[in-house]
Amino acid sequence: MDSAELIFIDPSRRSDSGKKIFRIEELQPNVIELKEKLLRNGAHVIVKLAPMLDISEGIRQLPETFRVDVLSWKGECRELLFHIKKGGSSPQIHCHDLDGNVPSLTFDYYKASQLSLSFSEPKKYIYEPHASVRKAGAWKSICDQYPVSILHANTHLFTSDEKIIFPGRCFELLEVMPYKKEIILEKLAGRNAQMVFYNFPEEPVKVKKKINVKSGEPLYLFFVSLQQGGTSVLLTEFVT
Repeated sequence: MDSAELIFIDPSRRSDSGKKIFRIEELQPNVIELKEKLLRNGAHVIVKLAPMLDISEGIRQLPETFRVDVLSWKGECRELLFHIKKGGSSPQIHCHDLDGNVPSLTFDYYKASQLSLSFSEPKKYIYEPHASVRKAGAWKSICDQYPVSILHANTHLFTSDEKIIFPGRCFELLEVMPYKKEIILEKLAGRNAQMVFYNFPEEPVKVKKKINVKSGEPLYLFFVSLQQGGTSVLLTEFVT
């Protein structure tokens, strides 16, 4: 191990009692205790960590981190790969979706905090970032790298007038509606729709029971809060 240039570690995520664990200090082997020995000869160490781990906490505990790969598949974040090395630079976060032809997103972890969000009312196209981008919380970096605006600081959907290639799914906006059952059903005209919730004050289970719409594509109903205040329901059609 002393002469290894690249070391890959996949710590056990089960305790001795069989309980699932994800905090770095609980894993075996303990990477925090081992890292000085692993890194002393300039090795590049890749640590595979659970998707439940907070990326900021991981970087705090492993300050030698210079890269994090966030991997998603089928709508869920599956793995985090922390790359550590002595003298590493500011961590570069790479968000990859393995279940399609959507682009990856890369951003500088520390520089991203200095960026700002661009807000807007819903425009012609609505974008939902893929799961790895959502895990990384890359909202400011999306506004910085793409010609889009976010609907609300806590409603992690983006919008634009022109359709763009985006690290996630794209929907065409058909209608902006108030949260009223009769209006929603009138606009659907008996059609099925998927119901998706972002920063909406009412519990999804209650809304679904109240609206009573059969699930189906290509129509999507996004129940959201907007930056200018209040809630809305976005009737959209899936594009890509």
